[in-house]
Amino acid sequence: MEVLDSCDWRAIADLWAELNEFGLSESEGAWVHFRQRVHQMLDVDRGLTVVLEEVAEPVDNPLYRCLPLVTLHHGPEAEQFNRLGHEWIFREPGYGNEPAIQYLAARHGQARTVSLRRSVDQRTFDGSTMRGYFDVLEVEDRLFSAFPVANGLEINIGVDRVRGSRVFGLREQQMLHTIVQGILPLARAYVRSRGLMPGQQELSAREQQVLSYLLGPLSEKEIADRLDLSTGYLHQVVVRIYRKLGVRSRPELMAQWL
Repeated sequence: MEVLDSCDWRAIADLWAELNEFGLSESEGAWVHFRQRVHQMLDVDRGLTVVLEEVAEPVDNPLYRCLPLVTLHHGPEAEQFNRLGHEWIFREPGYGNEPAIQYLAARHGQARTVSLRRSVDQRTFDGSTMRGYFDVLEVEDRLFSAFPVANGLEINIGVDRVRGSRVFGLREQQMLHTIVQGILPLARAYVRSRGLMPGQQELSAREQQVLSYLLGPLSEKEIADRLDLSTGYLHQVVVRIYRKLGVRSRPELMAQWL
């Protein structure tokens, strides 16, 4: 059932247009802008990005069919909530048996958007392990939109409503699901710029910084001067980037973003 109105569609189209203004080397900045605008559009302060890789060995529990390569929280006190969430999940193995989590994990590789809170009735939720997880994070509800970016690899876009707020409704769910349909090229560039695509190795913060310049017009010497690095050290970083991303030259590197 259609729940978005003309204003919603205009806001979504405006966001897509804004993201198209970012250049090849600006996927990190584009992602930050995307997250900020999504938070504004859905009236939230906090959220997270999770990149999940499908494991090679089959397992019975759907939760363990995929492995998080990176989890990034966005918003106030992001690092604190990232740490609290990880610590709690490790202490509570029953979290993986929650219906909403099982639903998300079992459909790895399929586009889907789910409100974790609305997926169960109030009585079931109050007695669930997830109630404890939400209490630790001071969250009332989490809306997740997940979609594949490569074979065996997907990205999850999450937004949180803090404790005491209303649960996400169908309008917010459809809005987030619609938004992410238009950001697949950005999501792929963002994941690739971190060295997380299949066959790649994760890049360090310095390597990500140098990569953003390699995708632009500056020579290696000009990049070294811009970053106040020796040309010898800069070249070592460039060689590592090529190796981790599976390319042999700068033109081959740039071709991955075209």
